Amino acid sequence: MQPSLCEEELYRKAEVTAAGMLSRRPLSAAMLERKLLEKEFPPDAAAYAVERMRVLHAIDDTAYGELLLRSYARKGY
Repeated sequence: MQPSLCEEELYRKAEVTAAGMLSRRPLSAAMLERKLLEKEFPPDAAAYAVERMRVLHAIDDTAYGELLLRSYARKGY
């Protein structure tokens, strides 16, 4: 079953919102999904947006983890 036009618009808005969030700072997939849910996107639209960001290589949890490790190492942790 194909999503209705309203659902398609909602999915697209979630995707654009996710891209905007990622343009400001790196996020893990879980963090991105949580932030989308906090903005009151339905769970399916948030999951769709996260998956689209993965497909577009806009999120990479491994790279994000490595970034955190380097950041903490520079701070002496």
